[in-house]
Amino acid sequence: MAEAQKSPTVNRKSATDYVRQGLDYAAQGKYDLAIAEFTKAQQENPDAAEAYYNRGVAYIKQGQYSQAIIDFNQTIKLNPKDANAYNHRGVAYRGQGQMDRAISDYNQAIRLNPRLTTAYLNRGVAYVKNGQTPKAIADFDEALRLDPNYAKAYFNKGLACEQAGRRPDAIRAYKSYLKYAPSQGAQYIEPVRQRLQELSQ
Repeated sequence: MAEAQKSPTVNRKSATDYVRQGLDYAAQGKYDLAIAEFTKAQQENPDAAEAYYNRGVAYIKQGQYSQAIIDFNQTIKLNPKDANAYNHRGVAYRGQGQMDRAISDYNQAIRLNPRLTTAYLNRGVAYVKNGQTPKAIADFDEALRLDPNYAKAYFNKGLACEQAGRRPDAIRAYKSYLKYAPSQGAQYIEPVRQRLQELSQ
């Protein structure tokens, strides 16, 4: 009697494998490929919150805010205590111009994780766009209390202080930005240098 043939072994990828590959693509700026991998992860495991979350982040990078919000909604449904999901959904709402919703999400992110510096930064940016400059400056200060080297917070504080007519504070914030920005790959170094020259005249 002939032996039954053994079926070839198939190395099936797990949801975690797909997420890892997606993150690699995202790090290279290949967001379409990243989204495809995160989608495969969801198909492999519909409860993989990290797949929805990371796809939402990739959608934000592409400016697809509605799609991002859908993914963050699902992330939050699966993990209601995910501060980063609220923070990034706030970014998506801000991208749509929905500042009040954005601020509400940043508030929740901060309640869940009071040390989430990016949530203070993002809420501060939303406050600026809402014309609430004093609240914005307070948020940038809190972000800097948590991370004194946070270049983006210095930059945004400088902008907000200018709006508030606080020229000396703006100058100090911009100088601090220039101190920390080079090591953080920040993008506004030359414009800030020019603005500092104008403010110092």
